[in-house]
Amino acid sequence: MTISSTTFVASVWCLIRFLPLKKPLTIRTPMRSWQTTMIGSPPSTTPIVDWEAPFLFVKFNCMILQSYNFLELKLRFGVILHFGGAYQWRNMLYRTELGHKYNEKRLFPLTTQLITPIDGKKIGKREGGSIWLNKEKLSEYDYWQFWRNTSDADVVRFLKLFTELPLERIGELENLSGADINRAKIILADEATALLHGSECLDAIHQTIESMF
Repeated sequence: MTISSTTFVASVWCLIRFLPLKKPLTIRTPMRSWQTTMIGSPPSTTPIVDWEAPFLFVKFNCMILQSYNFLELKLRFGVILHFGGAYQWRNMLYRTELGHKYNEKRLFPLTTQLITPIDGKKIGKREGGSIWLNKEKLSEYDYWQFWRNTSDADVVRFLKLFTELPLERIGELENLSGADINRAKIILADEATALLHGSECLDAIHQTIESMF
């Protein structure tokens, strides 16, 4: 079983409530297994510095809790693989380290390069709030608009990454310029939304847009 960073965050808060554990661990137990040099060494602290985020104690506490969490997820559900962004590599190594110290040897991290738009911000982060995949959190229309608002510089790359369009078709769209590139953005929004919510919702989205103009 694999687990993402998003699931990590949710289950960390469950652990803070001190649910019964599979092994006699307390929150003090994983802290004894850590070294302060591990917590404060780069690149574990590099994202905090590079992104000019507040350099708070909770940042380090989170590393300890997530390591504790990974071990408990292994014990409860057999999770052995943690998948995340490349900038989390060192932190994910620390999460496996705690499990190794408790004889849970089969724990592994796997990272991929973080996909960012031209402005360098994380995908899914916006001023109006996070981009949820659950339509109860974010409507199909708002999800569609997120992709429709892709910058000109990103649209072709995102068509390749987030749709199943043939490369030949994307190559045709790559030749668009000026106002015509909006056609490519609409196709990106349609394809990405259909993959998540199904193509049935596209007619209603298009009708809503047409009614606004």
